[in-house]
Amino acid sequence: MRWLDRLHHGADAGATVSDRKARVERVDVRVATGTKVLLVFLGLFTLGMLPLLLWSIARWSWPRTLDVTGVTLRNGRHLPWSELTEVRRATVLYGALPAAKTINLIFGKKGVMVWPRHLKNRAEVLTFLDPLIANARTVTK
Repeated sequence: MRWLDRLHHGADAGATVSDRKARVERVDVRVATGTKVLLVFLGLFTLGMLPLLLWSIARWSWPRTLDVTGVTLRNGRHLPWSELTEVRRATVLYGALPAAKTINLIFGKKGVMVWPRHLKNRAEVLTFLDPLIANARTVTK
């Protein structure tokens, strides 16, 4: 079964019709309150420049919604699943310690970053992406 079929119908090839209907069709990706507070705190020390820079990057590379047709970025651009070329689970290291874990969805030359730690609804997002994550390549930076 192809990865796109697993996304639409679940990882289990023998799933019944009722199992498939129970699958979530759309997930709104919500940034955690703690991340917003951190951005405000960092803004106090950088005169608002660091949060402005991070939010402008997020508009072009963070998802707003995930649904069965594709990913919609925070700037409104829609990337269909048919253009997805690669999925990477990345661990960013700070020295020898893992500092952050991301899921990078690569659509041709466009990358979409999912930072589960910074999401209010991380369990819902990870459950939706589970069929893709199962076969993802792991990268350490």
